[in-house]
Amino acid sequence: MRKSIFAILVLLVLGIAVAGYPLNVLVLSNNDEIISLQVVKPNDTFLLGYFHSVALSDVWERFVIDADYRIVLTETMFQGQGAGLPSSLSDGEKLTRDGRWFRITGMRRIVPSLYWRVETRWHNRFRFNNEQEQDISSCVGDSLVLIRVQQMNVPAFLIHYLTGRTL
Repeated sequence: MRKSIFAILVLLVLGIAVAGYPLNVLVLSNNDEIISLQVVKPNDTFLLGYFHSVALSDVWERFVIDADYRIVLTETMFQGQGAGLPSSLSDGEKLTRDGRWFRITGMRRIVPSLYWRVETRWHNRFRFNNEQEQDISSCVGDSLVLIRVQQMNVPAFLIHYLTGRTL
């Protein structure tokens, strides 16, 4: 009997400790709906891809999660030149051509959060680390997607993950 009570108390204490443990989560949402939740750690990356409306070519932007759990733009890749595409470099940045792609590397642009205009005709895509690419346009249609890193405890993460809704 004592062993059972002790085991229950240990499980209760462990449950409380885990429930209060903060997770850093990359959240993609539109309005009150979760599109994607990813528990992140420093050096995790994600890519945003879309078809550029003026240049009519693909663009990919690479972001990294830094040690302070901030979103940092580190690279932009694009196939054509035109209005709305990069035309100048900041300190430490380098423009190269790799086959049919132009690449700006060496970027270090900290972005607190992103508002990403998603439209079905521009084929917006999201890829976390080396996971399979998600076609965001087909998931949400035409909408504004908020991308941010936020802290949440384990129960909140599970509620978001299971219901697909923000609180």
